[in-house]
Amino acid sequence: MKPEIDIASSAHDLGLLREAKDLTMDGWQVFANKLKGFKKPPRIAGLIPDLYAIKNGRVKIVSIETLAFENEQRHSLFRLHAQQNHLIRYYGWIVDEEGRRTQRFD
Repeated sequence: MKPEIDIASSAHDLGLLREAKDLTMDGWQVFANKLKGFKKPPRIAGLIPDLYAIKNGRVKIVSIETLAFENEQRHSLFRLHAQQNHLIRYYGWIVDEEGRRTQRFD
């Protein structure tokens, strides 16, 4: 019997990996939650973001979602954290079933 694949989880992980690779290629030091080869991001307001990247004193906090309007409370906390410092930017991506980034949100 084949194990079932959680498509939403797989899509999330693929989207996460794509964003992490793009940021790394652009010179960012990337911390990614639950991705092999990356250190774990720091906690922000008690939560661990999907991605946390640092470059020249600037910080990006990134969320990856498989459904629109998912985890709004989590996004609100990260937005609030970013609003407190002009060097921090928060954004997220909604990904399709293949992990391709389809819609950006701030």
